[in-house]
This record gives sequence, C-alpha cells and structure tokens, in this order.
Amino acid sequence: MLFLSGMLIATAFEYLAGWFLETFFHMKLWDYSHEFGNIKGRIAPKISLFWGFGILILVNFIHPHVMDLLLRIDEKWSLLVVLVMGADCVWTVTDTAKFHQAALAFEKQIHREQEKFQASLHQQFDDLNQQAELLNQHFEELKDNLLDFVKERKIKPFKFNQRRLLKNYSKFRAADAPLVTGMHKQIALIKGKITKKD
Repeated sequence: MLFLSGMLIATAFEYLAGWFLETFFHMKLWDYSHEFGNIKGRIAPKISLFWGFGILILVNFIHPHVMDLLLRIDEKWSLLVVLVMGADCVWTVTDTAKFHQAALAFEKQIHREQEKFQASLHQQFDDLNQQAELLNQHFEELKDNLLDFVKERKIKPFKFNQRRLLKNYSKFRAADAPLVTGMHKQIALIKGKITKKD
C-alpha cells in the first residue's frame, strides 16, 4: 500500500508540477516523451516505479531518523524550518517568473536584430563573400546590441537559482522563446564535448 500510494501521489504531483510550469511559465524542465506509456511527456510508468521505490526508502529508512531529530529539537526551530522552506518556495516561483520575462525579452530583441540584418544583407550585397564578411561583423554588433539592451532594460544576469535551473535540467525548453532554448541546447552540447575531451 505504501509503494502504491507513494507512487500515485508522487506521479500526480509530478504531472501537476509539469502542467503548472508549462501553463504559467511556458517552460518544460523534463521530458519523458521517449519513455514507453508517457502522458504528454510529463509522467511515465518507469519514472512512477522509481517514485514508488523512492517512497519506500524515504519512509522506512530516512523518515524515522528525521522524526527522531524533530522530536529532540525545540518547536521554534521547527517553525524556522517551515518559514525557510516557505520563503524558498516563494523565491523560486518569483525567480522563475523573472527568468521567463528575461527569456521573452531576449527572444524579441534577437528577432528584431535578425530581421534588420536580413533586410540590410539582401539590399546591400549579392556577392556571397561580402555577405559572409558582413555576417561576421553583424555577430559582433549583435553581441554589443544585446549587452546594451540588457543594460537599458536593467535585466540582471542569471542568479544562482536560475543558473541552477538551466544546469540541472538538460531538457529545459521555453515554448515561447525557441531561440533561447536553442542557445541553451548548443551551450549544453559544447560543454558535453569539452567534458568528454577532458
């Protein structure tokens, strides 16, 4: 019963968390689409079995020690733990919302720069060598323009929690910011290649 109930509750929570992120932040942090029997890539039977076994280990081996520790400490410390966890939850949701806004702003700016460049490229040059040379120049200009854009909008660099989100979720995808998602994938590929060489 513990295995089944733990598996069902954890799976339901994972599905709701995936739905919440996709609906409100247009983000996908995990994707089980390649797993057998998955539902919308949010949950899958194999992962549900993992949750079931995880609950057994947690309740039978870890939970008794945690309860023993909690019974020994003062009630004030328990309240402090609840407050810290609540603050962390609020911080994470706020941080995720800010991350989403920044990703959308970057996406729009990249599109604007892309459109400007394509228009100027076709108007000015027919020769492929000249286009290639202009392309290199444009990448430098794009980098400078994005830095200026970040300063103007006062968009802060990714904070610890946002960097952790990108680092820990290799399947990260922002549905309404495909260029940002593509950049994240390319960076992950490059990092993977560097790690393999080392």
